[in-house]
Amino acid sequence: MVAALREVSAHLGSPVENLSDNERATDPRWIAFRSIGYFEDNAERMKYPEYRAQNLPIGSGVVESACKHVVATRCKRAGMRWDQEGAEDILALRCWDLSGRWDEIWKNQAA
Repeated sequence: MVAALREVSAHLGSPVENLSDNERATDPRWIAFRSIGYFEDNAERMKYPEYRAQNLPIGSGVVESACKHVVATRCKRAGMRWDQEGAEDILALRCWDLSGRWDEIWKNQAA
């Protein structure tokens, strides 16, 4: 991917430095330049064949679903108001419960 982007970037030419952020967002030279940096910087996180071989999820759907199930169903019901500390506390308890480790909390508390 990076090699292909480098070819495209070389064909387009160097990014023009004096463009505004808005202009850079649509300028093909800047898009290619930033994309090269993105793929180089994130290569360690994009080993998709390796992750698939380990049966690991590679999309955000699992995380988004977990957030909805764990957080939204407990903290975003009608009329609920939480400060940060209270929300963190209740969500920690909810995670212990949903992971089947509820009894471990009380063992640790007794110690």
